[in-house]
Amino acid sequence: MLFYSCHNLASIKISSTVTEIEVSFISGCSNLTKIEISENVAYLGADVFKNHNEDLVIYCQRESKAGEYAETHKIKL
Repeated sequence: MLFYSCHNLASIKISSTVTEIEVSFISGCSNLTKIEISENVAYLGADVFKNHNEDLVIYCQRESKAGEYAETHKIKL
């Protein structure tokens, strides 16, 4: 878990060089409301955004893995 219970974190932009986001990458970040994910991300592990803020919005291409993940887990796009 790279970001775990980081309550001061409000937004993240994932570099376009990242191709995988592992399990529980961002867990318990209660103030996180915005994350930008490049279409280069081809894999998102289980529970990547475990216990996410209900206001979390993922900014990504709808047809990308991140878009699929958001729709499957009912996270705003």
